[in-house]
Amino acid sequence: MERKMCRGLECMALLLLILAPFHTLPAKGEECSYLLEVQTSYSFLGSETDDPVRVRFGDKGFYEENKVEVLERHLSQSMNEGNKKPFRWGSTDKFNLTGPCVKDNLCYVYFKVEGTDGWRVNDAIVHHNYGKDTFHFNKKLPENTWDGPEYCNANSEMIASLAATEDAVEQVDKNGKRKSRKIKVH
Repeated sequence: MERKMCRGLECMALLLLILAPFHTLPAKGEECSYLLEVQTSYSFLGSETDDPVRVRFGDKGFYEENKVEVLERHLSQSMNEGNKKPFRWGSTDKFNLTGPCVKDNLCYVYFKVEGTDGWRVNDAIVHHNYGKDTFHFNKKLPENTWDGPEYCNANSEMIASLAATEDAVEQVDKNGKRKSRKIKVH
């Protein structure tokens, strides 16, 4: 049997292919950076808000064990040019966030508006170490309630058990498919 050895660029390319997956995985307990883009509705005048806005997103269901969740208590420092107030009519605001490193693609984003302005969100996009995930809202958010789309669990038993809890309300369309979940967290 003849043994073939790699040489020069072949060896380097092979080594990079072998080590690449290990380089991109965050170490346990490490913090990661996220870019959150939020588009306020342009379809309705008065869809902006001056109220405090909170966000939480994660890679597994809200009540699941081993989930990784990022929570930002107050989105106030938009990266937009001129540091204008965030969440103006028809604007897209960008926020740099840090938090625990997700282990997979995100499956939910919730916002909580602490006030009565009637903020309407079109989309939220979260860029993270596995790529980016887009969540379509296209609605007015309720006051003082965590609300947003979740695509974590397709299990109807899980939907029923969440809907039965005191602090979770499941929205289901006429075909029994989940649209979004509102969670009241005090």
